[in-house]
Amino acid sequence: MGSSDFVCCCIRLPHTTEHSEAAVKAAIFADAIPRCECKGLIKPDIVFFGEGLPQRFHECVRSDFKDVDLLLVMGTSLQVQPFASLIDEVPERCIRLLINREAAGKRRGRSLGFGGV
Repeated sequence: MGSSDFVCCCIRLPHTTEHSEAAVKAAIFADAIPRCECKGLIKPDIVFFGEGLPQRFHECVRSDFKDVDLLLVMGTSLQVQPFASLIDEVPERCIRLLINREAAGKRRGRSLGFGGV
């Protein structure tokens, strides 16, 4: 992973300072907890299980999905919301492709848009 692909952010909101991969690695390899200049913790710029999604997600999902021609879904049980219900946000004409090691797409005996697979 190149340093341009790796983004870490301070967890204090609305503080949004980005930190380089090199700085975060240096702290970790020195057995220190990566911290921002404001003393807030630094974490990868991803959403962990249990965290709320960014407001931008909620603002864009419906407008972005209305023009989708192909929906690729990979590596999921389709049990965690809101992602489990996203397959219903695309138009009926949209092709949905599930790529998964295990069967997914059924809940309480009903198909979740993948033909019961």
